[in-house]
Amino acid sequence: RYVQGAAQMMLRVAILGLIMGAALWAQEPSIEEPQALMQALGDAASSPLDAVRALEGFLARFPNTAQRTDVEQALAKASLDAQDWNRLIQYGEPILKVLPDDVILLDRISFALLTKEDKASADRAYKYARNLEDLLDKVHVESGRDAARQQEDRDRALARALLYQSRARSITKEPDEAARLASRAFDVYPNEESVHEWALTLNRARKPDEAIARLAEAFVIPDAGATDRGRLETRVQLGEWYRARHGSEKGLGDLILAAYDRMSTIVEKRQKLLLALDPNVAARSAMDFT
Repeated sequence: RYVQGAAQMMLRVAILGLIMGAALWAQEPSIEEPQALMQALGDAASSPLDAVRALEGFLARFPNTAQRTDVEQALAKASLDAQDWNRLIQYGEPILKVLPDDVILLDRISFALLTKEDKASADRAYKYARNLEDLLDKVHVESGRDAARQQEDRDRALARALLYQSRARSITKEPDEAARLASRAFDVYPNEESVHEWALTLNRARKPDEAIARLAEAFVIPDAGATDRGRLETRVQLGEWYRARHGSEKGLGDLILAAYDRMSTIVEKRQKLLLALDPNVAARSAMDFT
């Protein structure tokens, strides 16, 4: 299942040394290469940064090693852990040609490419995020134990894939398409991030009234992941946009209250859908369970 992807990837890396070492010894290469690899794997155990340095050092000494693909997979994982986005792109994109259904790499490489904020990188990010969307569309969660959490994980990941596409289209100067994709992300997983992104895309598309309404929703939407700092920043931005449109904040309070009513209804509807999958999703004590 896609939600197990991260744990599976970590497991693959954990056993990578054994696989590589066994393969090298079985091929009976010169003694220098397997010893160097074992040394690199030992050095890589302490931290992701050490792993990158050690494995890159090994490839520099043995560029034609038969284990290059495996080493590059380990480098992609170490770069991900270190949040080294340039190296993740360098080592991760070739891995996607071998493992095109790796949802963790698709997600993180899409994000990494968007940090470059240029058209070529944005187009590649859009392609990977679109592939991720296709994979997640195929995930069907059955009702029962843990179903609500699985549905949450799936929807959150799908919304993120749509937001990546939206951000890519913002970079490539397609504001209307960016707004459409952001609205889809909100429909899939209504939270502060998705509706805030939707507001930004509408503002870029020169639709100020819709943008203000969405930003008000970002300010009030019930979301445990939203921070007080983020709420404050949204409130300041909302005031700026509203004053620029209306000359003052008169009427802003009514707009915020209406936004709260809309968001409360949407969040309540989603909670009911999750309860239909798993009636214990909101249980907090033994007596709450059914």
